[in-house]
Amino acid sequence: MGLLVATYEAFLATLFTWFVTALGSALVFVLPPDEATQRKLLRPMLGFAAGVMTAAAFFSLLAPALELAEAQYGARWSFFPVAVGFFLGGGGMLAADAYMERHGHLDPLELMQDAVLRGGRNSPRRGGGGAAATPVRDGARQRPARVPSSLERGYADDEDSATRKAAQQRRAVALLVFAITLHNFPEGLAVGVGFGGAAAGLAGQSRAKARNLALGIGLQNFPEGLAVSLPLRRAGLPASRAFLLGQLSGVVEPVGGVLGACLVTMVTPILPYALAFAAGAMIYVVVDQLLPESLEGKGGTKQQTLAFMGGFGLMMIMDVALG
Repeated sequence: MGLLVATYEAFLATLFTWFVTALGSALVFVLPPDEATQRKLLRPMLGFAAGVMTAAAFFSLLAPALELAEAQYGARWSFFPVAVGFFLGGGGMLAADAYMERHGHLDPLELMQDAVLRGGRNSPRRGGGGAAATPVRDGARQRPARVPSSLERGYADDEDSATRKAAQQRRAVALLVFAITLHNFPEGLAVGVGFGGAAAGLAGQSRAKARNLALGIGLQNFPEGLAVSLPLRRAGLPASRAFLLGQLSGVVEPVGGVLGACLVTMVTPILPYALAFAAGAMIYVVVDQLLPESLEGKGGTKQQTLAFMGGFGLMMIMDVALG
């Protein structure tokens, strides 16, 4: 019964975080997609999200992991499972990012823009028939009799072009799914691990703490959805499609939530490692993606700094006072 309840609650909680992502993405329908909006609104929101995730990583994940590790390994060696899980989480994200970089895409937003906006621009043009479809070499005039027929050339070119385009689309979709999973799966995993630990009755874990973690991740998902949809709208995509792709960034969180709850409930000794792993992955996302995106561009950084502090303080109050 504990496994079913934990899985169900983790699923509902991560559905909530996905819903908040969609709410943030929906702002694309009302906000103007210009640079001023992105500078005044989106960047402070990303700073706030970074503060929330940093506080959640410590107060909701690392601190409970240390408490559990102390009960299992003693005070002297309690750092070991936490350090191992933390570095595995960050190292896993680093390895996945390195894989993305080798394929020419440094982050999910860049990949999404490339797949949606530039997917077919490099495809060879189809020949229109006649001499215009055949290259002219050294200025020599080509005679119509030497132009290959459509049966000889045109159909083959069309088939090759369609095959290359289909292969590019499949690769873009595969990388897009991988990128979305890479940067959102740890958040769902953290929520699932929290509910799993509470269901197992382990020290430092409670349903209230897991719910607060889900609420904090939902808060940081709000600007994350907008961070995807607004640049796509600014690049010329219709608002409806930009919204659809923006909310898609949170679709894997319920999967991570269910998986985390199941693993921790069935194998409770891994909980310190799992909590620290989720924390390491979240801190990596904060330092590698959220903070650089909130600080890029012209203008000062005071708003982003204050927003970071506000997000950190709010999540700390929620976890300590309500957990």
